[in-house]
Amino acid sequence: MKKNHSNSLHLNQNDKHKNTPYTCLNYVSKSSVLLFFFMTVSQISKITFAQNEFIITIKTTSPNESFTIPISTVLYYNYSVDWGNNITVDNVTSNATITYAKVGTYAIKISGTFPRIYFDNYYDDRDKVSSIGQWGTSEWATKADAFAYCDNVVLNATGIPDLSKESQRHNQNA
Repeated sequence: MKKNHSNSLHLNQNDKHKNTPYTCLNYVSKSSVLLFFFMTVSQISKITFAQNEFIITIKTTSPNESFTIPISTVLYYNYSVDWGNNITVDNVTSNATITYAKVGTYAIKISGTFPRIYFDNYYDDRDKVSSIGQWGTSEWATKADAFAYCDNVVLNATGIPDLSKESQRHNQNA
């Protein structure tokens, strides 16, 4: 690589014949390289942000069908829900319910303080859950009965949920 006196870089690699230069890329401007770098960093930060969300997919089978995100009543919650239909609700501290006007598949994204999902007592909605797309970065209080009786659920998420609080709780009880 040879630096020109102008505001550009000139990449030049010689092949076996020293008199025949092989030019990989002529005159790449520094600003183009920097722009590419910052665009790449920007894209990576978007990917990282998306991983903060816990994502489940549900399927509704009839119009005006409701779905409830069940929680544990003994834990603290303050979460946001993107229902996958251009409706988002913030500062949710209890179960969250929506009625979908149309039959469809909806990716529900949950972020914020959300220590546990608890389907054990919500038998009507358990069959609507079709997949876990992403665990997110929330610290889960427990995985017990999280998807109990959700027979249709498929795990598509890579990685593992953060169960460090569950481990701490079990160690305290030992």
